[in-house]
Amino acid sequence: MFSREHGRGRKTSGFLLFLFLISFPFIVESGEWLTLQIGVSKAEDAKKILGLPLQELPDYLLFSGEKIQSKLKADTVVVNLDSNKTIESIFLFPIFGTTEIDTRKFFGGEGKIMTYEEFLTSTGRNSYGAGTRASQKLHYVPLSSECELYENLRTLVIYEDRDFSSGNAQVQLVIFY
Repeated sequence: MFSREHGRGRKTSGFLLFLFLISFPFIVESGEWLTLQIGVSKAEDAKKILGLPLQELPDYLLFSGEKIQSKLKADTVVVNLDSNKTIESIFLFPIFGTTEIDTRKFFGGEGKIMTYEEFLTSTGRNSYGAGTRASQKLHYVPLSSECELYENLRTLVIYEDRDFSSGNAQVQLVIFY
């Protein structure tokens, strides 16, 4: 199995609060990052691999990306948990300046380009949007956001904007589901 490691970060503490709200559970099958397997690994496994969380709540763990050894540098990482403390998804917020070039190099090529709305629709979600609920958790990713789906890796890269000088898409977050 292709082993993935990702890490990258961005914004300040106000943004960290935002991160907690955008989490929503995914139907899990085989996503993996830094040997953490979605639907298999537990909260304790995440703590062993990622270190002491900055914050721990029943449905997620928040980690600083500072000490995480990853080829994609993480600013923060949110590990979303189900009621049994099994990892249901991982949100990696990369350091500022991470672009599509970095993620494509990491994943070994280009994924399927789509909007966030198209991704949600492909997963069967019919209640979504900024400030609305999908699977009982809030999320605030604009539906028009450009995304890149690596379906075989169960990974979604969400882009924020294009860099004016290079034209490359800036990565907002990477979701392992």
